[in-house]
Amino acid sequence: MSNSKTVEYKEELFNIIHDLSLINNSIIFLKSEEKDKVLVKRRDIEQSLVYILEAPIDYFNFPTDDVSFYSYNDFYQYFKAFEKPEIKIDDSKIYILEDNSKVDYILSNKESIAKEGSVNNVKFGNADIKFSLTANDLDELVKMSSLLKAQRAKLTVKDDSVSIRLFNNRHDNSFEKIFKIEKLTDFSGTIDFVIFSDAFNKIPQKKNYTIEIKKEGYIKIHLDNENINLSIYTGSVKN
Repeated sequence: MSNSKTVEYKEELFNIIHDLSLINNSIIFLKSEEKDKVLVKRRDIEQSLVYILEAPIDYFNFPTDDVSFYSYNDFYQYFKAFEKPEIKIDDSKIYILEDNSKVDYILSNKESIAKEGSVNNVKFGNADIKFSLTANDLDELVKMSSLLKAQRAKLTVKDDSVSIRLFNNRHDNSFEKIFKIEKLTDFSGTIDFVIFSDAFNKIPQKKNYTIEIKKEGYIKIHLDNENINLSIYTGSVKN
């Protein structure tokens, strides 16, 4: 541990990445070209969900080129076993220290996990409409999705509202919730497409979001947070 360096970090980032591990549990922390932000860009195996996260560098200011975890949840459990630990990093390990206790955790090789889940920049462009999804709204959608064992969510934009209908292909039971929208373009008419309902289940819970929709069937779910810039992307699938 003689070559290790103490790392500045904020627990909020580690918590959000833990929530996002439902999308992909192999995590690679990188730095922006200007070295002023920490970046995480991952997707699920099915390539139906993609997220890009940016946070100020003081949220995790590691001294190496990257910090990679084959199983982020393993590290997170060790981290949460302490109250407010100190973190140190060298080329191969991350150290979690508090009082007289210390965990040595071996880091993964970035190249070994980059292939399954790597993401370049997402070209989303300008959305046609947007609406707010509060933490309470999200909680209701997730609870009803669980009760229905929902597999799909149908989004229908008409006039000044959007309907989200959760359903399961095996039976007719469904749940529908309607939101007021804000139009961002001169688009008129209707938008109607289906996404996987996991788009709501696998994002960080108990938080507020802004959802943007493109008429071609693409969605951006953006976290309402002044410091952490997180966007989750998904798109239409077959019924």
